[in-house]
Amino acid sequence: MAPTDRSIGQLVADALDDVRAIIDHEKALAKAEITKAAKAGGIGAGLLAAALSLLGLAVVYLLVAAAEGMVAGGMERWGAYLLVGGVLLVLGLVLAGVGALMLKRVQGPKRTLAQGKGTVEDVKEAFTSDHGTDGQDQHGRDAAVQMAKTGASTVAGTRAAGRD
Repeated sequence: MAPTDRSIGQLVADALDDVRAIIDHEKALAKAEITKAAKAGGIGAGLLAAALSLLGLAVVYLLVAAAEGMVAGGMERWGAYLLVGGVLLVLGLVLAGVGALMLKRVQGPKRTLAQGKGTVEDVKEAFTSDHGTDGQDQHGRDAAVQMAKTGASTVAGTRAAGRD
């Protein structure tokens, strides 16, 4: 049976099924995007935690080195403490910088929101487009057929987008 041989009710039912499928795929895409963003945020937060730990240790080493330096007045013992503290400080700063950059790059599900808005606009357009009194049934049927066709292609596009 060709799409134009079906009743408007059948076409609308098919369109509603397509809209439900699109919504399900939109939810799956949002979940995938949010999972990816949360993972990046978690890694960034972990790097910052590591950086803070190293910076804490650096402070301890630098304070001990300063104390040893004042007490001993020589370079041997405190020089070693100062070197270790300086290395930890540099390493901590590098980790903090990398972690902060990763946290700045975390974003919400922008593609999903944009695609959802486009889908809503398509559905609105399909059901509220201009119809006069002449051929109103035919226009409604054409809109339902077009929505059924584009709904199927949108579902396929959503599935493909979810595989990024």
